[in-house]
Amino acid sequence: MNEQRTQAYLNLINQLLSCNEGDDPRILQENEELLDQGLIEVMVAVAQELEEAGRENQAQWLMNIAQQLAEALGLMDNATAEGANTPQDYLNFLMQVLLKVEENPSPQLIHPFLAQNLNNLDENLITVLDDWTRTQLSSMNTKEANYIARIIFNFSNIMRLFPLGNIAVNQKIAIIGYQSTLNVFTFEALPEEWARLQNNLGIIYSEKISGNKAKNLEQAITFYQSALKVRSFIKYPKEWADTNNNLGLAYSERIKGNKADNLEQA
Repeated sequence: MNEQRTQAYLNLINQLLSCNEGDDPRILQENEELLDQGLIEVMVAVAQELEEAGRENQAQWLMNIAQQLAEALGLMDNATAEGANTPQDYLNFLMQVLLKVEENPSPQLIHPFLAQNLNNLDENLITVLDDWTRTQLSSMNTKEANYIARIIFNFSNIMRLFPLGNIAVNQKIAIIGYQSTLNVFTFEALPEEWARLQNNLGIIYSEKISGNKAKNLEQAITFYQSALKVRSFIKYPKEWADTNNNLGLAYSERIKGNKADNLEQA
């Protein structure tokens, strides 16, 4: 992507962010020559910067536009197209993205790379990730396993927050990554990491869009309650507050049980 085209993308994005409500379709139509995967990648990067700056509404709006464009350009369907990736292609992609996460686990840096590789984010990657992590972590010594597990944990965090492609699949990828570290981040050996993992599993199950919503929320509540076995008010006040906040939100949305009792608990 050359500098001149990147600047053209940025100019278009600035137009979109400053336009009146309802003007964005006209602006996009007038800049049809810029509507490609490169624009989507830059949109994702800019949205991440906006979110970092506390401009969440603009960031979310831009992410929505990026996803609509990706769908319109057919980028969401690449994985099922003729000549789809081989298992080795998925493994190569996984190694690439984990290396990038190892270097810097910032979503702002990794999300644009994921946007370039939407065709790799599908059910096949879930299988490859599961097989690779189980094989690698079980064959490593404790120090090596801890190091790799942290990279996988960070990758799962990034996938949980990635807003493009198939969100349900993104969440499944994140869950597989989190679950693969459970034998490394144990309550006995690494209680802080174990509690962080339980909390993040609770978050993703509370957000999960596939499966049974009531069961997902019950699972989320269980994970949050597990995290609180470590995250005490005395020892970890901030983490204790974060997890209790998450637990309160889960109870406020809970489907199982009595609604009034759930709201009192929340």
